[in-house]
Amino acid sequence: MRIDRAWFVSLLILLFISRARGSQLPNEIPFTLVRNFAIVVQGGIGPLSNLNFVLDTGAAPSVVGERIASRIGAGGSRGMFALLDKELEARYVTVTDVRLGPIRAANLSVVVVDLTRFEKSLGLRIDAVIGLDLLAGQDFTIDYKHQKIICGLSGTAFHVVDAEIRIAAGAPYWILPISLDGHTYHVLLDTGADHLALFSRYPQKTESESPALRPLAIREALSDRQPVILPRPPSALQGIDGVLGPAALGIARIAFDWEHRALRWNMDE
Repeated sequence: MRIDRAWFVSLLILLFISRARGSQLPNEIPFTLVRNFAIVVQGGIGPLSNLNFVLDTGAAPSVVGERIASRIGAGGSRGMFALLDKELEARYVTVTDVRLGPIRAANLSVVVVDLTRFEKSLGLRIDAVIGLDLLAGQDFTIDYKHQKIICGLSGTAFHVVDAEIRIAAGAPYWILPISLDGHTYHVLLDTGADHLALFSRYPQKTESESPALRPLAIREALSDRQPVILPRPPSALQGIDGVLGPAALGIARIAFDWEHRALRWNMDE
């Protein structure tokens, strides 16, 4: 029997796609790593699916782009929204049925922002920036090496550091104490950043003045790279000394343990 070659190749492709989809576990959410730090994952809001979300643990609260807010007809009230470099007026709305893999929120309070500049920076369409308000209390692991988010604590962690969880605009964010060149700083853990940034005129504390949490020594991980110096942000982020992106440390897998308020990770392997 003669088999058409094109038909046979198509069948192999379909079998490969089917097997790949079948290998995806229900508690795993695949993502695309853009520019070696930005986590872009598919999600949905209300009737809209196949939206591009950026998982940004420094976003408080989560952000929805103006284009999506207009499509779902979200109304709301005006208020001030703090970015790292400025404070701007924005619209606060409540969106229903936010979906990220098996994770769902019936109602999520978000801020509506023009994401055009962010889209140009990453080179693709961004519909929302999802912070820890959607994931509050949900243990999860970011596997940078295999580009997937795992619901729960996954794998063996070779490094563990205690963290402080704070709240801004009703959304949680994680603060880590780090030790760098003989000083201790409290930095925002921000998966939306690819570097260590310290704010200008940041308070310097010697090791003897360290807080109760044991600081994470990061000079060896940074090698000869120097932190970026940024202007001190608006009042919403007062009390922290900077921002740390996991990519700056070459982290391969990082897990958020809410019960123990601990960050667990492995370095690049």
